[in-house]
Amino acid sequence: SRTGIAAVVRTGPRRDPGRHAQPDQHADRARESDPQADQHLSADQHARGLRGAHPQADQHGPRDLPTRQRTLRNTLLWGLSRLSADQRILLARLSVFVDGFTHAAVQAIAGNLASELDALCHSGWVQVRPNRRFALLEPIRQFAAEMLHAQESDLAEVQRRHAEYFANMAEPMTEALIGPQQAELTQQIDAEHANLQAAIRFGIQQHQLGFVWRIATGLWRYWWRRGFYRDNLLTMERALAQF
Repeated sequence: SRTGIAAVVRTGPRRDPGRHAQPDQHADRARESDPQADQHLSADQHARGLRGAHPQADQHGPRDLPTRQRTLRNTLLWGLSRLSADQRILLARLSVFVDGFTHAAVQAIAGNLASELDALCHSGWVQVRPNRRFALLEPIRQFAAEMLHAQESDLAEVQRRHAEYFANMAEPMTEALIGPQQAELTQQIDAEHANLQAAIRFGIQQHQLGFVWRIATGLWRYWWRRGFYRDNLLTMERALAQF
């Protein structure tokens, strides 16, 4: 639940100096003390161990989830409590991205907190992908999104920065997509297509059609070439019908 997430977000970091948290760090420690630990500890026993080390995980978490999901959630809550305050804030903000992101995009939505990205990669919260891209596994992204939604004032600003960044990216594509770099730029848009669609949805939902217009006018050639033109045209028509 959001209250459980918020409780951990407000809690100070609990970690040994100089060490980063990993979502599965508790399992590593169990194996060090008992090589057969994985064979003997059931999912329920793992959950009980996490509750002992981090009581609020069970206190606030949903009680109607299957055992596997409860255990995963408790593991994430435990790992979250080992991160610094800045790392927790950055992790929450990264959930605004869909299907990956670049370092430049992180800087746009997180500012100086982008310096904590390496730590989140090192500790396993963020995946490093080819072509200098990063991503959150979907269960982690959903968990981080709960953190972001628990901080409503931060949520609106992060979503606005996300939409602004991708509108800025799309706007000059009108002419660039007929220039000598059109193949490279088409690949760039392919990689960010889900983020661009998310920015459009934000603009429509928040009645900020400036974002929608800038993205649409920048990407219409791309949409035509990729076969997305009709679907996006219908989206634009539905958006305009709201006003």
